[in-house]
Amino acid sequence: MVATAASVLTELRALSHNGRVARMVALGRAAATDKKTRALLDELARGEVFERRLVLKSCFTSRDGARVLAAVADPSRLVRGAARKLVALVCDDAQTLTALQQTYAVRQHLPVLLTLRRRGRLPPIDAFLTWLAERPDQARLAELLPLGSPALLDRLLPAALLRPSTLFWQRLAALAPERLCRLLAEKLQEGSADAQW
Repeated sequence: MVATAASVLTELRALSHNGRVARMVALGRAAATDKKTRALLDELARGEVFERRLVLKSCFTSRDGARVLAAVADPSRLVRGAARKLVALVCDDAQTLTALQQTYAVRQHLPVLLTLRRRGRLPPIDAFLTWLAERPDQARLAELLPLGSPALLDRLLPAALLRPSTLFWQRLAALAPERLCRLLAEKLQEGSADAQW
């Protein structure tokens, strides 16, 4: 007998939080190969906030990046927050770039960027920073640039130096100290260490 969304919800409500998470993780594992389980999760994902948040737990094992990306734009702040935490783990590079662009629009991109950086996923960070550099509003580029790869940092550093902030210098010192040393040495050689510094 195939479980229905209603029967699964009844079961989930009777479980502890850990039990609910374990059940959703098991459903996610099954959904990776079973169409009926995927359909069940799709139905739950159209439910209330409680169901939509639970469905995101299934993504730990289903690795359904499309589901996570859809939840990044969910009407519920709680669902959006849970989805942002999964982007770096579940979404591919293209989905991650879309998620970063969506979260940038509402100033929620930094936690996603930091998680990507911790996981060593620099390609989507670089794609996002390149996108940001092409926008007319580049005010945030400098402070985010140190999160990118060394190659991108070298390429976009001149643009960042037009509007450096304290946060830019702090992140550059923490994340790319060698590049900061080279930059300072270059400026000293140019004899302009006291100009705009």
